[in-house]
Amino acid sequence: MILLPLHSFTQDTSLKKIFPIKDGKVYYETAFLLEIPNDTLFARVKKWITAQKGYQNDLYFTRIYNLKTSIEQQYVKCRISFSQPFSSNNKQKADLKELRYLYTLRVYINNLHKIQIIIDNVCLTGNLADIGVSLNKSMKDTIYVEDYQIVQNSLPNPSQQRTAVYNNYKKADGYLKNKTKEIIAAIYNKPYSVEPETTYSQKN
Repeated sequence: MILLPLHSFTQDTSLKKIFPIKDGKVYYETAFLLEIPNDTLFARVKKWITAQKGYQNDLYFTRIYNLKTSIEQQYVKCRISFSQPFSSNNKQKADLKELRYLYTLRVYINNLHKIQIIIDNVCLTGNLADIGVSLNKSMKDTIYVEDYQIVQNSLPNPSQQRTAVYNNYKKADGYLKNKTKEIIAAIYNKPYSVEPETTYSQKN
């Protein structure tokens, strides 16, 4: 079971330099028009989802009909996890630690041929203690990435590890952007090459 904190924390303004933010939350959204049969779209999306190593086996499908606009919308929803190596030093080789992330993916299509891909509810999950983050026991399992300041303030070596967390978040952002492009390529049934990682430094 995933335990999320029942209260929120002040969002560090630096977070806006890392992730796309909507209404105070990390939120990726891509929309485009494509005339494709719904069954074909969802078959391609499902194939992509189930091929992901971190897929949580919780694929959910639903249909919505808006009586006012006469727009019918269908979507699939699931959760997927991934990891990013965590290094608290300046060496090229990462420490034998990692930050594990979990995100929610939704793919929508309506009867006007509009497709939306949304990634949100991005969390750090499971192993915060491994990187020296000291939090209340009720918060150790999962914490939203929006609680950036809490993670930063909990690190045992703030000056060095703050940059490490920042860099890890930037890598996670790059990973999620690449995954969005992968899904689009899967929908179009075309190959996609992952873009190389970029190293970032925190700017005060």
